[in-house]
Amino acid sequence: MNSNQNNEAHFPASHQLPKPETPQPTWYEATLNRRAAQLGLDQAAYRQRLLNQPSEFYDLLADLQVQNHLELVEKAEALQTYQAELKTSIEELQIANIAVIEREEYLKAVIEGAEVAIITLDRYGFITSYNNFAAKLFGYEKFEVIGKPILKLLSQASKKDVSHYLSRIVTQDKNSAFKGRIHALAKDNTEVITEFAINPVHGNQKTYFVVVLTDVTSTVLYSEKARQQNEQLQKMNVELDRFLYGVSHDLKAPVNNLAQMLDKTLFEANPKIQGEQLAAMHRILDRLTDFVDDIVTYTHQARADLRPGPVDFFQTAYEVWHSLADEPGHGQIDFRVALVSETDDTFYSDPDKLKVVFASLFANAIQYRRAEAAGELVLAVEMNDRRAILKVADNGIGIPEVHLPLIFDMFYRAEPSYSEGTGLGLYMAKEAVARLQGSIRVESEAGRGATFVIGLPNLKVEQG
Repeated sequence: MNSNQNNEAHFPASHQLPKPETPQPTWYEATLNRRAAQLGLDQAAYRQRLLNQPSEFYDLLADLQVQNHLELVEKAEALQTYQAELKTSIEELQIANIAVIEREEYLKAVIEGAEVAIITLDRYGFITSYNNFAAKLFGYEKFEVIGKPILKLLSQASKKDVSHYLSRIVTQDKNSAFKGRIHALAKDNTEVITEFAINPVHGNQKTYFVVVLTDVTSTVLYSEKARQQNEQLQKMNVELDRFLYGVSHDLKAPVNNLAQMLDKTLFEANPKIQGEQLAAMHRILDRLTDFVDDIVTYTHQARADLRPGPVDFFQTAYEVWHSLADEPGHGQIDFRVALVSETDDTFYSDPDKLKVVFASLFANAIQYRRAEAAGELVLAVEMNDRRAILKVADNGIGIPEVHLPLIFDMFYRAEPSYSEGTGLGLYMAKEAVARLQGSIRVESEAGRGATFVIGLPNLKVEQG
């Protein structure tokens, strides 16, 4: 054996220098190099020295233990520092997370408490959230609409506009908003007029939409009602001017005639002529009475509220016809009623206003009968549970085409030279039909009679 082998035999296996297969820690190599340099040896020679001198080996182990301890202390301090920093970061994240949660809760509370409907959609237009006011506005619970398309809440007329916008925003203009007035649809199919705004939100490679709907139904209906009232007021002003002119004209002329005839009669000595003049004055007074009666009827009708009730067309028509028995020519006309009904249900309208319509049209037929032919007047009624069509047809002198657009105007007389009427009858009929939410038109030719066609809704259905 050589000396090296003898020396190696003095050390147990546990005291042999390790020969690791993997690189040693930096501090281990540094310690070997430092101690070798102190002795003026290279690392190989120093390793040989360690094998020959056990004391040097134990010094190295002590040195390594110190270095290892220092390394562990340094790492422990670094770990403590890291733990402290990590703890601080976690605390800061917790504080930030609490702030985010508080902001989310605040935002959620604001959204849920908002007095407008706020809905969020995914990029495909499906509902992802839905606040309390939206539930109140549309009548759907949240579970009924979450995951459903926004089109579920829109009327048919508005679906096209919103669909077009969502398609455009996803495929083309990703930043444009949509604003407008649309008609939404509640759960009970009630139409809700809304100011509708959609704004896209882009983030984390996702696009979603925030929809805000403001219910303006009451405002729109109020504006529409105000517009209609304004139109009605303008119409009333025009009619008042026409009414005052017509009344003053139709009163002034007969009164002047009466005054002139009265003067003549006072100085007329011939009893026969006096009688003729008195009879003429009586006729003028009758026309004035009729005129005043028409004015009273019109005034009452204009002020009276609509009062729907059961209507028997047959009974009402004959009641009105018999009330005109004293009219000249009444007995020369054959009056009939033909009723065809598709329902057994009672028809509802305003009986008083219907009587005004019948009285005006029946009196018109009597007044404009043809003297050379037997008169005919037929009321034909066709009705179902929603609507009634009434046709009042006579075989009188008819109405020239030039007068047809004007015959429903106040104080208009198609044949003033022939007529002794007031010019209010057909106007009152038109106004009464309008109050009944119906329509009226006339079909006529000169010499071929006239047919008035009236359409009336069943007011029980309309109001129900």
